[in-house]
Amino acid sequence: MSSEQSDFEDFTHHLNKQETENPCLVIDEFFRFSTLPESRKLLWDWLRVLIGEDFDQLEDSDQSKMLKFFENLEKLVEAAHILKLKYTSI
Repeated sequence: MSSEQSDFEDFTHHLNKQETENPCLVIDEFFRFSTLPESRKLLWDWLRVLIGEDFDQLEDSDQSKMLKFFENLEKLVEAAHILKLKYTSI
């Protein structure tokens, strides 16, 4: 990361106070939203859309599910960051 990066970027933006204090809640929510097989399928569908298919051609429910999946991924990354800071001595 750039040394010009602001400190603001090092903090979570999508987690609420409870999720920040207990990032495992995010992991639980992630897998309540989509199981491991569903997550794999959503990642594959997401990639397919990015490399060719038009998002507009998807059913509304599929669009909604992909957007919610993306939001959950953002939160999952932030939760993983908190866990890394908490459980590593680096």
